[in-house]
Amino acid sequence: MIFFFFFFKQKTAYEMLRSLVGSEMCIRDSINAEYGLVWPIIADILIRHRGIFICVFLLPISVLTNVYAYITKVLLCTIATTPAKHQERVETIAISVKKQAGTGNKLTTDRPGWATMSLKDQTHKKGTVKIPMRTLLVDIVSMSTDARTITVEPLVNMGQISRYLIPKGWTLAVLPELDELTVGGLLMGFGIESSSHIHGLFQDICVEFEVMLGDGSVVRARADNEYADLFYALPWSYGTIGLVMSATLKIIPCKPFIRMSYRRFDTMESFGKAIEDESRKKDEKTALFIEGLGYSATSGVLMTAAFVDSPKPDPKDKGCKYNNIGLWHKPWFYEHVQKLAAPLKGDGSDEICEIVPLRAYYHRHTKAIFWEMQYIIPFANQAWFRYLLGWAIPPNIPPVSYTHLRAHETPEHLVCRLLLEKKKKKNHIVMSYMTKANKHTIFSVERVTHS
Repeated sequence: MIFFFFFFKQKTAYEMLRSLVGSEMCIRDSINAEYGLVWPIIADILIRHRGIFICVFLLPISVLTNVYAYITKVLLCTIATTPAKHQERVETIAISVKKQAGTGNKLTTDRPGWATMSLKDQTHKKGTVKIPMRTLLVDIVSMSTDARTITVEPLVNMGQISRYLIPKGWTLAVLPELDELTVGGLLMGFGIESSSHIHGLFQDICVEFEVMLGDGSVVRARADNEYADLFYALPWSYGTIGLVMSATLKIIPCKPFIRMSYRRFDTMESFGKAIEDESRKKDEKTALFIEGLGYSATSGVLMTAAFVDSPKPDPKDKGCKYNNIGLWHKPWFYEHVQKLAAPLKGDGSDEICEIVPLRAYYHRHTKAIFWEMQYIIPFANQAWFRYLLGWAIPPNIPPVSYTHLRAHETPEHLVCRLLLEKKKKKNHIVMSYMTKANKHTIFSVERVTHS
């Protein structure tokens, strides 16, 4: 069975007010009908030459935007981290929701489309009442090493969590790769990472939702309480059945570095079999992280990884070196992997390894947004650009998001995410991201085990 994550809506038996609608539903309108004839022409020019336009005009603004985001989300939020202040923020949001109860108005969050890690626009929010959450629910609430959980607000992103947990010797059981992915988006949509063959999807590491219903009341939904139906209905619902105020997630002990192993395959049959074989291992040889990168219909690289204590390679690992792939001047990860694995045999019989900082591994796809940066700033992976401006990548401001969104409306550029299920076996295979552009195809494959 194949599920495409577009126009998806989940129903639940739990009774909700009809005024509450999803914050992550995908509805696309015609840009020509909205902006007339002149603006699409200007937009197309900007899209075709957006690399130069972004570097000259938008990249400096992007740097300031990122600095501001760092200060507000990391420094200020760290100072303000207390459960009591979280409750104050929830009560502020409840006042806004209760004012709309019974009015028939449609409610959405006030998070704009450009602030999301999504290729869709946000036309469904036009004409709705925006509930203030964007600047309120951005904090880490609490952490319990005894319970092995962390409670966070929905707009906390993966960058914040890894920065907070890893120095303490902990990490999320599933920590998706891009810095700006938020807890709320990953729970209400779906999230996957290279540890999902052990721990499942991102929703599978959630043990409790704090949810605001359409009347402004707040409940805590768990798998073992009276709101169990709501607990199971929230994932994949795209925000259509409630506003998440916080989520309690599973954490696991970690080490500061990982050992990465690379093997190359020249057929999809051997590539797919290797991924399946690795993910099915049940002994001490089971890799904690498994990911495959496909570069064509006939070639792919399988990567496995495990925690290690030291950046110094084991003397037994011949040719293994330390490599901080997260440094600003390093090549984009997918191209680094392709080049590193090129000398290997195409049957997966030999391998090469690296020792990588754990946080750099988790966010290995951030700089290139997997590989989409090559379509935003085509020359951004050249050495001169990486050394001079690599620290400013990726840009993250509204015009950049808009030009990239428009670029995906052409038949030459296809992006899709899909889920393949094997009904006879208790597992999923997820192609978490695939791009086809200019007759080239790149995709990542990660395996998911049922919870």
